[in-house]
Amino acid sequence: MNFQFKPYRKKENSEPIGALACALETESTGSGKECFKLRSPEARISRTSGGHTEPESSGIKKTVLLKEKNSDIETISAQELKKCMDSKIPLLILDVREESELFGKLGHLENSTNIPLGSLENRLKELEKERDLEIIVVCRSGVRASKAAKFLVRKGFKKVKVLKGGMLAWRDLQT
Repeated sequence: MNFQFKPYRKKENSEPIGALACALETESTGSGKECFKLRSPEARISRTSGGHTEPESSGIKKTVLLKEKNSDIETISAQELKKCMDSKIPLLILDVREESELFGKLGHLENSTNIPLGSLENRLKELEKERDLEIIVVCRSGVRASKAAKFLVRKGFKKVKVLKGGMLAWRDLQT
């Protein structure tokens, strides 16, 4: 699981400031660098809850949720996408797989535009006229599509979604 950490500065004689202040503090390594360490040996990072839990002995049990990197990108299920396509809602389906992948056993979606992830930055102008449309980004499983969607959002595209599960989910819907 990937998490997004925001840097913070520690003021003299004060607590650390930041999203993980209750869980982490910095420690000098002696070589001019700092590293993060848990404040107490009883503190732990919980993978199941996605956050940090304070030890029971502190008297207060609190959890700080960590923001996952992909949480700011919307997803659409294969079923929802099929409904949109069947109802002729105007949208752009952007397939970010390599061209050679489009004709394999997963195939490609009808009327999709293929711009491989590695070429997206150089070919961004091709999408300018589609800026106001809802853009559904597709790849094999969703990983490359998430990267592409984040890039598009950073470039000012507002209506960007990722096909959850990618073409694998689409294939499962069709069978």
